[in-house]
Amino acid sequence: MLRIGQHNYLEVIKEVDFGFYLDSQDEQWGEILLPHNSAPKDCNVNDFLEVFIYFDSEDRIIATTHRPHAVVGEFNLLRVSAIEKVGAFLDWGLPKDLLVPFGEQKMRLKPERSYIVYVFRDEATGRIVGSTRLNKFVDQEPADYEVDQVVELLIVRETDLGYKAIINDAHYGFLYHNEVFKPLRVGKKLRGYIQKVREDGKIDLSLTKAGYEKVGGIAASVLAVLAKKGGFLPLTVKTPPEEISKLFGVSKKNYKKALGALYKQRLVAIDDDGIRLMETQPKEVADEAPVAGMVSCCIIAKNEAKHLPDCLKSVADIADEIIVVDTGSTDGTPDLAADLGAIVLHQPWRDDFSAPRNLGLSHARGQWILMLDADERLVPSSIPALKMAIEKDDLDCGLLPLHDADSADASSEDVVAGRGRLSAPVLIPRLFRNVDNFKWEGIIHERPTGWLRRGPKRIVAIEGADLAHYGNIPQLRENLGKFQRNLDLLEKQALKTPEDPRTLDYLAYTLKGLGESQGAAEVAAKAWRVLQKQETSTGGIRESVATIATLHADFLREADLLEACLAVLNQGLIWCEGTHDHEHPNLLFQLGAGYEVKALRSEEQADRQRCLELARDYYHKCLAKQGQLFPSELNPADCTGVLGWKRLGMVALLERDFTKAREAMEQVLAVDKDDVEAQLGLAEVSLLSGDLEACLKQIKSHMKMLPADALTIAACCQFAADQEDSARSLATKAAQSFTDSGFLASHRRRDLIDLCEKLNEALD
Repeated sequence: MLRIGQHNYLEVIKEVDFGFYLDSQDEQWGEILLPHNSAPKDCNVNDFLEVFIYFDSEDRIIATTHRPHAVVGEFNLLRVSAIEKVGAFLDWGLPKDLLVPFGEQKMRLKPERSYIVYVFRDEATGRIVGSTRLNKFVDQEPADYEVDQVVELLIVRETDLGYKAIINDAHYGFLYHNEVFKPLRVGKKLRGYIQKVREDGKIDLSLTKAGYEKVGGIAASVLAVLAKKGGFLPLTVKTPPEEISKLFGVSKKNYKKALGALYKQRLVAIDDDGIRLMETQPKEVADEAPVAGMVSCCIIAKNEAKHLPDCLKSVADIADEIIVVDTGSTDGTPDLAADLGAIVLHQPWRDDFSAPRNLGLSHARGQWILMLDADERLVPSSIPALKMAIEKDDLDCGLLPLHDADSADASSEDVVAGRGRLSAPVLIPRLFRNVDNFKWEGIIHERPTGWLRRGPKRIVAIEGADLAHYGNIPQLRENLGKFQRNLDLLEKQALKTPEDPRTLDYLAYTLKGLGESQGAAEVAAKAWRVLQKQETSTGGIRESVATIATLHADFLREADLLEACLAVLNQGLIWCEGTHDHEHPNLLFQLGAGYEVKALRSEEQADRQRCLELARDYYHKCLAKQGQLFPSELNPADCTGVLGWKRLGMVALLERDFTKAREAMEQVLAVDKDDVEAQLGLAEVSLLSGDLEACLKQIKSHMKMLPADALTIAACCQFAADQEDSARSLATKAAQSFTDSGFLASHRRRDLIDLCEKLNEALD
């Protein structure tokens, strides 16, 4: 949906004499004009641009790459440019001024004066307007903030006690004069911290964190001023507090704490006549050989103020330096990173994840590069495992287990333990040896492909070095628009590198996740052809074999091309030999499922039994992989657990091995006592082993929820009890239910057909 009054990421679809047209991706608005004077100089068709959408002076919807001083939902200080009959017009950085109607003015606005204004879209007219009636738009509900939480502040008024501020465009808070060491003007935006949330809901603010933690940001300011002054400042213990406050904007007490921290890190020397930078001060660009044993943690970030503090704290005991490359944050991320002791670099976002990765790498001085994303955290127990791997020094690339959190408030320990995890963890490359030819490639899902391919590399899985990942929570991804962003970048990358199977793999899965099955099937088939070509031409540089084979085989099975499906899976197993995806559970599980289907279709008993034996063996192998880690994600997610046991139980049923079937179903119910498939499976075990009373009792509660499956089992049970009339009635209902909802287990369709034939024979 198009977000009017805010920034949108849209594609340029055509050029005309007076500008470009963008695809709004919204039926209501269609194509939107981007005038030449509002477009980048190098704009081309098929480019994706971040544009602001608003209405021009004739109320036509229009786009611009210029950034207004405030978007819908934000407060800011704006200057009145004119007063007209309908209200005041304010300069908000765009050709058309922002209207503040008289009804939205707390007091009559005056020309050339500036006021704090809230920007919103009027429900009655649909127009974007402003208001100085701030209380209407500030959230009056109790705020859910934590002490020392970093927030963005807008100063709205000065009082005798201090400054009133709006927090995160949402709540009011107050900065007392004793927390401020330099005058603040109304309209100033700055980063602050929650000091206290009172019982009455009022919020006290501070410009520095409580206690010793506030030293990080002050220390960074001291280093910056020292660098500007040529590495020396004539500051001593006798320097007046006023002079300290003028230079750094802090109290002398906090300045001394920061100075002490810098001295302990050997970054400054304290002499009788002043302070000076030490020669060990980090260089802006690392132009020397990497320092042996040193670890540089490199992170790229954009608007990650929520996640970054936990990320940086998690690596504090392993990283000798932390480098954060910011790609255009507007939430104070760079200042926050500096406060926490990171070296902060800036690079504008240009739809390329490798570029900021390589910028951070170029500044890294360590022998080892630990690459993290801002929404990842090393769990405390990971540090010893990482240190041991570094000391052992027998790897070029370290694979770390990555665990996806299922909620934002899950602790990293719960995520790794599985209590707060979405799915099974995967191995992901995160620790690298820092060498000359190491660099990132690819605009998305970037990796050091060229470096990995240049000669043999020692790639080692580092067990116990676990990462908790908070960026894959489904609702969060949807809110941030990551699916569409990833699709756009993957399609661009696929055009640049059409023979890269890993890009095609990600593209196919992204298309499938967005519901575009036909496109996903075509891309998966192309990825498989690329793998086949690489096998022939290069002797086997294959990437993402397990995931490509799994997805391609899925689509082949859906197209009823079972033999082709099995051939792809068997070839995938061969190609994964000798890699970290050796005997990947995806391939084993899908082979089991394929041979199970083949057994159900077979008319010959010997062939049917052979296929069931193969299915059973593959399911057993898959279950034996439980707890093992692989670079490729498990799909289905629980194939080494509950799902694997269910399929094994069904195969045992088809083989008439009731003991094994019961054991498998009970394994499932031990994990989930309400699992319907396992309960139905146990009912079938009772039926086939002759315990008809137990069967009817087990099936009773499922007659409405899964009528086709439950009615079929019940009908077979009544037939076995010589209750033909009841069996016939239930079988008729089962057949009717099948047309509506289908069968949960496909073999029950055959059971129903066989039963109906027996009932018809009885009538004859």
